[in-house]
Amino acid sequence: MLTATIIFVVASPAFAWTIKSRELVDVEMTANGSLTILVSAPGTESPGLYLWKSGATEPTKICAISSPSFFSFNRRIVIERVHGAHDSLRTYDAATCAVLGQIETTGRVIDADAQGSLVAAAVRYPDEERALELYTTRGKRIAATEIGRNVELGFAPDGKALLNFDLSDTSDASQVASWRLRSLAPAKSPAWMNKDEMGFIPGAHYVKQYSKGALSIVQWATGKPKFTTPMPRTVRVRQLSGDGRYGVIHERLAQADSLAWFDFATGARAQLGEGSIDHAAIDATGTQVAWTQRGGKLGDEVTVVKASVSGTGIVTAEN
Repeated sequence: MLTATIIFVVASPAFAWTIKSRELVDVEMTANGSLTILVSAPGTESPGLYLWKSGATEPTKICAISSPSFFSFNRRIVIERVHGAHDSLRTYDAATCAVLGQIETTGRVIDADAQGSLVAAAVRYPDEERALELYTTRGKRIAATEIGRNVELGFAPDGKALLNFDLSDTSDASQVASWRLRSLAPAKSPAWMNKDEMGFIPGAHYVKQYSKGALSIVQWATGKPKFTTPMPRTVRVRQLSGDGRYGVIHERLAQADSLAWFDFATGARAQLGEGSIDHAAIDATGTQVAWTQRGGKLGDEVTVVKASVSGTGIVTAEN
């Protein structure tokens, strides 16, 4: 009989910081161990981008962003959506909050993503027609094409194509909708993407696939599974380490959300938080984590927590 003992230690959270916000508060670990915190307008007391430097006791606000904002799929750009007769998009460097450019679209923005010098926007025109538009960060329109009603835009993990992450909206049920850069001509997706239930993971060079009660971390764009572990479909992989081995996983349960650090190679798990979880992040090494947890009588108090996870992942087997 095979038995396993997993030994791991979770350090107590080193720091926690609370802000009032009715909007989701997002977090992203940086390469030097700092944490960026995106507090979106309008339902917050002080919207903008914050930087929590490694070793500091609290974050510092580095810029104000007055309209609804969110990270790009690769987590390197902040996109601000300014509503008007025709919506405009402002983009910022996620590390410094330096303005990259502004785009005047031709309709109401449904969704958008940015990567490098390109910004893609799904827009709805006054006549309710919808289109996909591609711009430079400086605002030059490069191409446009028609799209369906259900769209969740994202540049592919390798940046070589534009994808519709909403797999329910495809012109051909046998393939995921994708477009070539920079023409936006339709592109055929790899066959492996349609074998099992697939999902995208923000900032990762991997995707996830569920099949027969197991979750696989799959390499992009070969489709080769790197790690496979038993896991219910209700578990959401928030982020992954650089090698895809470690992740923060989020499960919405009947009583409260559950957030854990997880080793996809050994199955080691460390509980991080329970309650109402907005977002979670993990660094490239898989040892630093952060998450935002909601509380207070009105549910508008959001606590940002940083912690270190040390896991020996010692496994002993007996036959």
